[in-house]
Amino acid sequence: MEARPRNCGCPGDRERVAGLVHNLGIAYQHLGRYDDALRCLLTGFESMCNTGVRRGECRSHYHLGAVYRLTGRLIEAEEHTREGLQISCDIGDRQLEAESLNGLGDICHDAGRSEEAITYYTSALPLASACGDHHQYARAHDGLGYTHLANGNPDAARDHWTEALTVYEKIGVPEAERVRVCLTELEVADDPQPTVDPASGPEISPYTRDAR
Repeated sequence: MEARPRNCGCPGDRERVAGLVHNLGIAYQHLGRYDDALRCLLTGFESMCNTGVRRGECRSHYHLGAVYRLTGRLIEAEEHTREGLQISCDIGDRQLEAESLNGLGDICHDAGRSEEAITYYTSALPLASACGDHHQYARAHDGLGYTHLANGNPDAARDHWTEALTVYEKIGVPEAERVRVCLTELEVADDPQPTVDPASGPEISPYTRDAR
């Protein structure tokens, strides 16, 4: 399927079409069809940039970063996510800022840059809390769980996963089961390493979550 937005006259129509193509890309992401996801997201990104809607541009950067991360293209992932973070700061959108910080935390975790990952996740916590984004709040704790475990600190990992699980269960999202497995493995293994890492598959989140 070619993701080609039609030529729309008014800015509102262009924004809506760009958003539809963008959301199609997110749907492909969650199906694991990353090539299709990138094609749609790149098309939607180009169209969104032409509308001048900064929030939409920010979210396009974020989701491109997420798919590039899932395909192991961490340089492109970081470039797009940093661009999104800058826009979120420029427009004063704390929810998007928290989302972008968590995205950078994921990228740094995948790249083995654990101290940077901890910094990004920790920075996302107060922003997500302040704007009432429970998913991003839990996601930051979730990422901190993986990163602390990778650093050989299972006690800190347990604390963060316990908090993440509490919130995931409260808002009723699928991530709760994965975190529950991680906590169980911490209890039964002498040298625990969770078998399910967020980097292993598409994130299920409230921004599809809309790419929640």
